[in-house]
Amino acid sequence: MLFRSSVLPFAISFLAGSAEASHCAGATVPDYCCILACDANEGYRGNFGLTTLPGTTPTSGQCLQPNEVPLSTIFGMAAEDGCSPLTEGSCSSDGMKSKCSEEVSTGGAAAVAAYAASAGITYTPPPAVTGDPHLALPHGGRADFRGEDKAIYNFVSAKDVAVNVMTEAADFELHNESNPRHKQIHGSFVTQAHIVARTNTGKIVRVSYWADMIGPTNMAWVNGTVDSDPVFKLGPKNTKVIDDVSLTTDYSSLTVLTPEFEISVKPLNLKHDVFEGIAVGRASGERNVMGLHHRLDLAFKLRVAEDTMAVAPHGIIGQGWDKDGKAIDGEKDAFPISGEFTTYAMAKGAIEGVPSDYKVASKYATDFKFSRFDLKAAAPRDVAKLVAKGELNMPKSAVSASDTVGSTEYNFTQI
Repeated sequence: MLFRSSVLPFAISFLAGSAEASHCAGATVPDYCCILACDANEGYRGNFGLTTLPGTTPTSGQCLQPNEVPLSTIFGMAAEDGCSPLTEGSCSSDGMKSKCSEEVSTGGAAAVAAYAASAGITYTPPPAVTGDPHLALPHGGRADFRGEDKAIYNFVSAKDVAVNVMTEAADFELHNESNPRHKQIHGSFVTQAHIVARTNTGKIVRVSYWADMIGPTNMAWVNGTVDSDPVFKLGPKNTKVIDDVSLTTDYSSLTVLTPEFEISVKPLNLKHDVFEGIAVGRASGERNVMGLHHRLDLAFKLRVAEDTMAVAPHGIIGQGWDKDGKAIDGEKDAFPISGEFTTYAMAKGAIEGVPSDYKVASKYATDFKFSRFDLKAAAPRDVAKLVAKGELNMPKSAVSASDTVGSTEYNFTQI
């Protein structure tokens, strides 16, 4: 298993010891031996990839950035699959890197979910938006959402909170040309994230994260306004508090806290960039990406009990918090084994209405068909009615109590 070393920030280490001998030492190894994870005991955070990132420092016990997986999760999965006893902090380095696929290693939560499904192990990834864009919905639902080129969609709308994102078309490849699964993909990424929050004194906070403003080292750069005040900017390791809303940047990520939500935005480098002699790119499975140099991944987490919210959230992701505790899957792209492919899925079956209902007029717009921003009370979507109309797919039981959602990347070894 890969994890972030307690010696060098974001260096690579692998599962070792007696338990490793039977599971991770052969010519081929289970995916859980390879998935890059975060050691919560050391708490290293920042660029999610296989390379050392300059300027990073540990924050003990924090491993919940978008797409990150704590070692404890992987060890629990290994134990369930017969590899035990294991505990977090019991790893040491060995020479196993050549046995691990880069796509699996950097697949994060989605790689864990893919392996768990194949092994019959229960695992629900946190709600998130990642990759090309792949949605992890509340209570374990999954869907893909291509979006229109340079269109802005609302992903979460709630009382005093709106999260809008831009989707942008991009061409890229999956797998090396020599791989029988090599594909030429016409897809898309999230390239902008815009958050609007109203504070308890009525101030309007607007903050933006722009993929095209991020350099090769993934150093955070955020700008925004409070009411009509001058524009503010936040670089790495900064905090700005406005009443009951806080904005915090780590080395790369932005975290926005409101009374009801924790919202995280994180850039992923799509290129083979080198900074001061250190490789800092290729944190994702996409290869030879044309035009764009970064994408954004997002994660959302409730800070209050779902059934206590007077205004049930909406938006493409937010509507999944509909107080029934069940997951609904939406449309997903059916990738071919190889060849040229254009993504098409727009999360149909997991969303009320049609995708265009969620488009907003501008980056900080809060008004759209299902807006909840200005409401004092709102019921959740009527799942039974929408299933009967054929708009929603049939709900399924949630497989965990996780309340984090967002966008995440596929395990590319499976497509």
